[in-house]
Amino acid sequence: MSPIPQDLTVRQHTRYACSFPAQVAIAASCADKVRLSRAVSSTATGLTATVIDVSHAGVGLSSKVFLPIGCSLNITINPADNGPPVVVVATIARAIMMDRTPTYQLGTLLESVDEGDVNRLIAASLLAAESGFTGGSDAHS
Repeated sequence: MSPIPQDLTVRQHTRYACSFPAQVAIAASCADKVRLSRAVSSTATGLTATVIDVSHAGVGLSSKVFLPIGCSLNITINPADNGPPVVVVATIARAIMMDRTPTYQLGTLLESVDEGDVNRLIAASLLAAESGFTGGSDAHS
């Protein structure tokens, strides 16, 4: 599992609200420590989640499955721009149970992503906000 910086209390990047479907798989570096049961894996490659915000530093996920802090993930995101999926590698920096369903909010730090892909995700978030997405695109800075 990847080390998590200790200075996470101050956000350095604007977060843009969104609601993009995603497939999440445990990265090979964590596969021996974290295993998804067949009951929670929605596909052979992982589980379904929703990207709820995006920034230049990370993505926020909403998941029905708890994943531990420090776990590295391969996340395939389908932004609402009709383009190809965006694939990122991210490490979980924060995991909070949001309700008893259960639903978890997972805050991640990007490890590996093309800057153009991040800009595309942000642009898709802004476009969704302009077309009436109720979550807005303003920062939760």
